[in-house]
Amino acid sequence: MSADRERLKLAEEIGACDYTVDVQREDMKKLVNDLTGGYGVDVVLECSGSQSGTCSGLDLIKKRGYFCQIGLGGKEIQFPIETICYKELHFSGSMGSRRHSWTTAIKLIEDQKVNLKPLVTKKLPLTQWKKSV
Repeated sequence: MSADRERLKLAEEIGACDYTVDVQREDMKKLVNDLTGGYGVDVVLECSGSQSGTCSGLDLIKKRGYFCQIGLGGKEIQFPIETICYKELHFSGSMGSRRHSWTTAIKLIEDQKVNLKPLVTKKLPLTQWKKSV
């Protein structure tokens, strides 16, 4: 199984999303069009930091949608800036997280909305924390 398939399977197991798409094997644009009646998605959270991820997100977002670039790939990327204007997008970047993000994450865990067990590969006493890094 490819690393991408393993990550997609894990995302499904922990309840991180409603749909997963293996972009190497599946047509994401077709799925989005089918699910949205051809309008596109309301929000894109681009986390890969890749040029293809950013361009795909811009292609799949609906007019006046919200696009947030979170991932940083370590190099400059090119994307069609005209799309931001033609689609009248709300485009922003994000770095790190805020207190609200942490409280939301803790609430999701408390409410058992996500299954974190598959993320735990080993348990160590706190005194051995350096061995886990």
